[in-house]
Amino acid sequence: MGDKSEREGTTKYAVKKINSYLTAPKPDYKSALLLSAIYAEIRLRTLLTDWVSPPKDRRKETGKLFNLKFNGLINRCKHHKLLDGKERKTLDELRKKRNQLAHETALWKKLPTKEKKNIALLCKSTIQFLKRTTYPAP
Repeated sequence: MGDKSEREGTTKYAVKKINSYLTAPKPDYKSALLLSAIYAEIRLRTLLTDWVSPPKDRRKETGKLFNLKFNGLINRCKHHKLLDGKERKTLDELRKKRNQLAHETALWKKLPTKEKKNIALLCKSTIQFLKRTTYPAP
């Protein structure tokens, strides 16, 4: 879905924005985490769309993708070997942390240092995932 240059441009932009939140004089870990989750979810959907689109024998799978949430996308990509076990685990941790921040009062609370470090690691793992998946598999 999209050509190589489009995906490359998206990856460069996402990496730049995520890093800008992480490396600011007063790092904004919450924004970095939320943005990481958004770009990871978009990329997962793109990977699955690319996987099912080319050959006709995969088109029946397309209908299953439309209603998938972040968790379903992670599991479906793992099922089709578009993610390895470590990436699946990290993206699932990112998903859980994003849900915790977005759906609880944690968004307005001060983060402990340990939590900041965990978020930074999740964001950096997302950046690596985005870079690895910039170019679709042949």
